[in-house]
Amino acid sequence: MSDRNYIAISLKHSTKDCIMYWGTRTQDNESRCFSGYTANFSNCELYSPDEFYSNYGKKNYPIVDKCSSYSKLRKDYKDRDTVLVKVSDWNKVIEEADKKARYNRAKKGANILSKGDKVVMHTCAEAHHYDGKIWECTSDSWDNYGTELVMLKDFSGGFCTEFLQRVNV
Repeated sequence: MSDRNYIAISLKHSTKDCIMYWGTRTQDNESRCFSGYTANFSNCELYSPDEFYSNYGKKNYPIVDKCSSYSKLRKDYKDRDTVLVKVSDWNKVIEEADKKARYNRAKKGANILSKGDKVVMHTCAEAHHYDGKIWECTSDSWDNYGTELVMLKDFSGGFCTEFLQRVNV
């Protein structure tokens, strides 16, 4: 078990709305980071169980065999400070949570866009400047404090989906 395919989730420092992961990502040839926490899954440290346990022991840090949701993880391991979860399993949990969140935002009327969608701008200052220009979404849209945003090719920063209309080309 020497592959770096596990993350350490701090249940003690996480909340219902903010998951805290151990460490900062290092390269394979660098020493592992066993200090600090991050809320950014993409930047957290990756561990092999062997290297994690050689620093902290097995007793209080279980490997989660199957993880279906964060809430179930918190419930099943409520007496633990930290758990190790396989990255591939955690990716599935995140993807499912994202699908649910996108569905709920669409249900509330948000204009949900996906990477690759073609759109035009309307009813905003930029629409007059870029009249009729077809843009390509370079990301899936996301919620930013109640405003649905998306990245557009050759446009700097997120753009509010409220002012975009999907087009078929």
